[in-house]
Amino acid sequence: MPKISHEKRSFKRYPVRLNVGLRTEPDGSYTEGDFVENVSVGGMKLATETGVNEGGMLYCNIRLSDADNIETIGKVVWTRRDRHHTNKERELGIKFISIKPVDKFRLLQYAYQQWLEGTVKD
Repeated sequence: MPKISHEKRSFKRYPVRLNVGLRTEPDGSYTEGDFVENVSVGGMKLATETGVNEGGMLYCNIRLSDADNIETIGKVVWTRRDRHHTNKERELGIKFISIKPVDKFRLLQYAYQQWLEGTVKD
């Protein structure tokens, strides 16, 4: 009998490990040292210490390299305790609200290339 999935995802997620700086709304506090765990066309999963509730907004500065950043605004669509032992307290599911199409392409291209090369495991 086929396994029934309760996933709400519409797009494949690609594993990745990218540093990200986060600024929260409405207080505007900025944190460094968090990271993106996976990415898709519609959003990403973050490992973080940042205390943002479901529905909260985040301004994200994703670092592809030391000289190459991508800025996006995302909405927190789910939160949970870290289940993957990343030394971060929480995982956040982020839906992209604002990201330039060229930046989304670059981010997905980077993640896809890492996935193809086996640099990061599913």
